[in-house]
Amino acid sequence: MAIAERYVSALAAGGGDGLTGDTAWTWAEMLADIEAGNGASRRYNVKADATYSRADNDAITVGGARSQPCIVRGYKTAIGDGNLGRSPVGGGPLVTTNMPVVTYASAQNLTVTGAYLVFESLNIGGSTGDRLVALGSGGTYDSFVNCNVVNSSTGNNARVVQQTSTTTGHCIFADCDFESVNSGQIYGVLDLQGASNRILNCRIKRHTGASSSQGIRFSAGSATLIAYCVFTECSGVGVLLADAAPQNIIGCTFYKQGTCVAFPNALRAEPLLLANVMMTDSGKGVDGTHASANHLLSLYGRRRNNTGADTNLGDSLYYNQVTTDLGTDYLDAANGDLRLLQTSPAAGAGWFRYRDIGACQRVGDTPQPHDVRSGRLYGFNTQLGTSKQAQYQPYLVDLGVFV
Repeated sequence: MAIAERYVSALAAGGGDGLTGDTAWTWAEMLADIEAGNGASRRYNVKADATYSRADNDAITVGGARSQPCIVRGYKTAIGDGNLGRSPVGGGPLVTTNMPVVTYASAQNLTVTGAYLVFESLNIGGSTGDRLVALGSGGTYDSFVNCNVVNSSTGNNARVVQQTSTTTGHCIFADCDFESVNSGQIYGVLDLQGASNRILNCRIKRHTGASSSQGIRFSAGSATLIAYCVFTECSGVGVLLADAAPQNIIGCTFYKQGTCVAFPNALRAEPLLLANVMMTDSGKGVDGTHASANHLLSLYGRRRNNTGADTNLGDSLYYNQVTTDLGTDYLDAANGDLRLLQTSPAAGAGWFRYRDIGACQRVGDTPQPHDVRSGRLYGFNTQLGTSKQAQYQPYLVDLGVFV
């Protein structure tokens, strides 16, 4: 079944059929169409032509189906143009220029209990002392892709996204920015408790404040993957693990955290896997928390300028750790650009072969041996002689796990 396009505009007067941009629905009409059960295999294209000001809570209780998702996607001029990537490329926050702005009034939020919903290229904001986006019971298999979500509340219970039930889960958060500006927060920016969530290529930022705050907090759940994410400015814990859930953290960068990753105060049967993870300029890397010690397997890690060592981890295993201190690893950390410098000891030291450690790969004007750029691996070409100029000519190889 083909996806049917529908159109939404903040300037719509109401009463349109939603079939074209000229006859677009209002935001409320879009929600009514979804609630009527029409959302499966429909893509609601939300135009960035004015602010969608929401004075009340929005509730989406009906979604799509496994092979027929319900999609709410932002655009500006032509459908599909909402995703402009990040600036600087590969290292900075999302470019939100083409995303429609959806703003919730104080204490109002978006509550989702429908399944198989995809929210794409939306700039969602508000100031609520609770959760700005709530994924309730039934809100499973939902996805947020290329969305910027910011809760500007100063309340201690403020969260950006919360799963409100252990039956919520199997959600994907991909290429999103989640930010809380609260300085007294005691919950996570992402507060998750469902099973099998995946957080990929996201930036998690919580402005410096309470030592009890978290970037991602797992209060329950299982089999979670966190990969290629950037965590910045959380004075509490970047990732707080759940009691028993096997969680894997791969290719992430933690910068200016109180503690980058912490176990709960319980003994976990599952070891934590850290692979290709950067932890710098923080209080400590990992805290096992329980006095009897939890277990960690760390592969190809980078630690620098952390004021304390890992704690409560017993005889955990560390392989290929890079600790050389050359001053800084980042291009412009003060302004949020955590791409690696060519001179960083983490450059080319990662897992897999020649990959940099962390979420943000290196930049430089001159390709260096083993750089991977735009589908090319630059390396030492022995067929071109012994001169330095010849040695640094590019050659192509297949890209993937093995190169």
